[in-house]
Amino acid sequence: MPGYRTHLIGGVCAYALVSILVVPLVKPTALTMIEWFAVALAGSLFPDIDIKSKGQKIFYILICASLILLSYQKQYIFMAYLSIASCVPLMVKHRGIFHSMWFLIAGAVAVVSTGYYYCPDYQYILASNMCFFIAGAISHLWLDMGFRRMVGF
Repeated sequence: MPGYRTHLIGGVCAYALVSILVVPLVKPTALTMIEWFAVALAGSLFPDIDIKSKGQKIFYILICASLILLSYQKQYIFMAYLSIASCVPLMVKHRGIFHSMWFLIAGAVAVVSTGYYYCPDYQYILASNMCFFIAGAISHLWLDMGFRRMVGF
């Protein structure tokens, strides 16, 4: 069972692999590449949010910041949904749904789809971040389970 440092290295490798494919097509700015790097690292830690870990700590810091921002913007309904969703990692077993590749991909797509609805001007940013997040999350699963168990063989 790799530690968070190993998962971060996996996130760096996932970032590098996706960047090799995407950068020649998109020609992003340096700031965008830093953003993608951070998102890939977040994805590489995300599956362990169901246990006390660095990923869980970062997750709840981001949830807290989001709730403060939503409160400031008076988005109380969205705050309620986010609050309920943020409790899910506390109620599931480790290596359960958060270690399912299909759940991670479907969850990322659902979050981005919600973002499309609320922020249609940022579709490209949301979609590109989703790709790097998923790549980081898959690197985590690959390190934990190996390729054969990850895809269900």
